[in-house]
Amino acid sequence: MPLLRWEVVLFAALVAVAAAMRFWDLGSRAYHHDESLHAVYSWYLYVGRGYEHNPMMHGPFQFIVNTLVFTLFTASDYTGRILYALFGSALVGTAFFLRPYLGRAGALCVAGLLAFSPTMLYFSRFARNDILIALWTLGLVFCMWRYMDERRTGYLYGFAALLALSFSTQENTYLHVIILGLFLGIVSLAQVLATWRRVGFDGLARIHKRFGLRRLSPPATLLLLLLTLTLPVWAAGISILQKPLGIVLASDASSGGPIGLPDGRGNAVALVAVGLGLVVGAYAGTLWHRRRWLICAGIYWAIFVTLFSTVFTYPTGVATGVWQSLGYWLAQQDVARGGQPWYYYFVLLPIYEFLPLVFALAGMVYYWFKGDAFSWFLTFWIIMAFALYAWAAEKMPWISVHLALPLVLMAGKLLGDVLERIPWRRAASSGAAWLLVLLPLAVVALGSIVAIRQWAPDANVVLRNAAPYVALAVLLYLGYRIAERTGLKLTGQVVVIGLAGILAVFSVRAAVQVSYKNGDVPVEMLVYTQTSPDVPKLVQDIERVAWATGEGRDMRITVDGADGFVWPWAWYLRDYKNVAYTDIAPNAGPLGRVVLANASNESKMQPYMDGYRRGQRYSLRWWFPEDYRGLTLERLWGEFANRDKFLDLWRYWMFRDLKSKLGSADAIAYFAKDVPGLALAPFDMPSERVLAPGLTSASP
Repeated sequence: MPLLRWEVVLFAALVAVAAAMRFWDLGSRAYHHDESLHAVYSWYLYVGRGYEHNPMMHGPFQFIVNTLVFTLFTASDYTGRILYALFGSALVGTAFFLRPYLGRAGALCVAGLLAFSPTMLYFSRFARNDILIALWTLGLVFCMWRYMDERRTGYLYGFAALLALSFSTQENTYLHVIILGLFLGIVSLAQVLATWRRVGFDGLARIHKRFGLRRLSPPATLLLLLLTLTLPVWAAGISILQKPLGIVLASDASSGGPIGLPDGRGNAVALVAVGLGLVVGAYAGTLWHRRRWLICAGIYWAIFVTLFSTVFTYPTGVATGVWQSLGYWLAQQDVARGGQPWYYYFVLLPIYEFLPLVFALAGMVYYWFKGDAFSWFLTFWIIMAFALYAWAAEKMPWISVHLALPLVLMAGKLLGDVLERIPWRRAASSGAAWLLVLLPLAVVALGSIVAIRQWAPDANVVLRNAAPYVALAVLLYLGYRIAERTGLKLTGQVVVIGLAGILAVFSVRAAVQVSYKNGDVPVEMLVYTQTSPDVPKLVQDIERVAWATGEGRDMRITVDGADGFVWPWAWYLRDYKNVAYTDIAPNAGPLGRVVLANASNESKMQPYMDGYRRGQRYSLRWWFPEDYRGLTLERLWGEFANRDKFLDLWRYWMFRDLKSKLGSADAIAYFAKDVPGLALAPFDMPSERVLAPGLTSASP
């Protein structure tokens, strides 16, 4: 009990630190395009304009809960991200419940890795669904394993509830259902084969005749529940056959109708497919256990219907949730939003999740030979996640959340096992603990060697450059002597923990860089495409104009809608009553006191700007230069073999020293001349914002 109390205290401390990191200064970063969409439609529901499910913005859960947040705390840049920070903090605490599978030390390691993960921290401060799905997914894994161990019905009910919440949050739930379903299927098949070897085919037949589906093993029970509950929402999968069948089951963008919905004869086929899914699922479920399945189905559909119907105010949302959720993304598969190469995540993850990546790969190898069922499941999860997300056409940095999660679990389990097996008293008495001091010094020496640019025919330069080589040689010799005295096993264990500690320092540094220093500056690959910090500054100027004129929220504002420039202005200008979003280039018409124009329309706007001050140029969106495209093994080898290129990569990894220039989509703000006593400072437009070679304002 005292040990458990200390565990609770440590977990509580980690959750508290994680929450502080996630909630601190939450509203300062500019709202991303997607964040503004999610915040605006949550605000529409909050002010009574309703919400209709649209899979382009994913599931309804975040909009309904954000409405509750806005009701409690009002709508602001800060409160628009509270839900995600709350889930990101809760995700850290869920590791406590996985202690039977991760081990005590392993669960603490996982909690620490989740708390300080650059990816998890950044997207816990970002108004997108991915961190929500991470919590639901970990909850599904918990219920799945606890049921297989204890066979308590309550875990089945929790599994059904989490499944409905996950489908109501984001469509990548389909991929996670595939992963869980395949694993449960493999385990169930293995158990059937083992029983068959023991009792033979006749024995299996007798067992089935006597017990039917009631005698299913726990994995088979979970698989049956997973399939029977979700069959209706998988019905839209038949749309992959719409071309051979000659009917429209999931409209694409060229059809002009809602993307992902059936049309014409396809409506009847869709209705039959969903109906069959419901009937077959109910029949198989009630054959297994009528009462339990009906309760699970009741929980699942109660949550699904309540959320997709926007709490019974939009019944059509249930139909779109069942069919369009999958149909939309199957129709979008050829669009491949983001257009990233298949190896995108293999470039992204080593920049941010290097710590879990290194130890998860080591864990996959180690547990293949000495693992338990849970570690084999983690290996399966990692492999399947990378395979499915590499196959999926849309590749974005926020999807790395779903790849980092199983990596963190595997890495934490391995580190926890190593920590628990080290005889710390012997390590201290034998001198093995000194390796924890020698390792950081060796890393400093190695870093100094890497940083050497050139050798010059000067004694001082030679001595200075030779010093780290000498230091590294001495440190390696001392490490060898310690290993000789303490043994290879203990040395290896201490070295693993030492390396984890060193990488943890760099990981925390990367988390701070991406979340606080460069949160809306796309020198970070994780930031990708982002609204410029100019926009929140300009919002303040617009507010000054509004109150200087006495018009306040009634002031008329015109926003050029070209190239998607409506977003994020629809969020920032939500409280203004007279905002026109229009393509103002062909016919400017009556303009507002403030005009926000696309920079590409600057010359077309000049005839209408007599009553306005000189335009104030600003960056609306900017993005990371995608130099990694077209990567080949030959090019990759050249990057590492060439010392100067390798040093450039090292400086980016360490300091985000980016050689290529950022892409930018610029805009111009015009203010009427008759605004009394207003002095607006021009924006600083650094040279880094000019378009990088090959990029245009139409880039991502």
